Amino acid sequence: MAQYDQVIGGYQASLDQLLTQLNTISANLPNIVRMISIGLTAFLVWMAIAQLGLITQGWELITENRPHKEEKEAEVEAKAEPDTAAKEAVEPAEPGEDKPET
Repeated sequence: MAQYDQVIGGYQASLDQLLTQLNTISANLPNIVRMISIGLTAFLVWMAIAQLGLITQGWELITENRPHKEEKEAEVEAKAEPDTAAKEAVEPAEPGEDKPET
C-alpha cells in the first residue's frame, strides 16, 4: 500500500507541475497570439512585396504595344527579300559580261 501512495504522490506532483505550466501559458496567451499575428502579418506583407515584380512584368506583357498584322507581314516580306548587292556578288558572271571589279 505504501508503494501506491508513492506512485499517487508522483502523479499528484506531475499534475501540479502541469497545472502551473497551463496557468502560465493561459496568462501569457494574449501576448502569444499577438506575436503570432504580428509574425504572420510580416510574412504576408513580405510575400506580397515579392509578388510585385511578377505582377508588373505580367502587366507589361498584357499592355505592351504589339505591331498590327499588316506591320508584321511587311517585316516578314522585308526579311524575305535578299539583298541585291549580296546576290550579285554570289552569282558568277555569264561569259561575255564584264566581271565586277573588287
